[in-house]
Amino acid sequence: MDVQSHVSGDVNDEKEPPHWDICFVYQMKVSKSPVARLRRPEWFSELVFKPLRSLKQEDFTRGHGDVLQMAGMLGSGRKRS
Repeated sequence: MDVQSHVSGDVNDEKEPPHWDICFVYQMKVSKSPVARLRRPEWFSELVFKPLRSLKQEDFTRGHGDVLQMAGMLGSGRKRS
C-alpha cells in the first residue's frame, strides 16, 4: 500500500544520533475465523483488532501513528474511499 523513509536525529548529537526507518505499510482484510484463533503473545498486554476509523495518531508509540497518517490511513491524511 505504501513505502516510506524516515530519517531523524543529528550526527553531532550523542543523545539522539541519526536513525533511519524504512516502513512498508500494508492493508489487509482478515475473516473472522482466523482472528478467533489468534493467541495473544505473553509479552503483549492485549491483542485486538479495531476498526480503522476509530484509530488516532496518538494511539501509537514512537511515531508509528505518523507512518499511518502519512499512508493516508489516519486523521487528516486519511484517504477517502
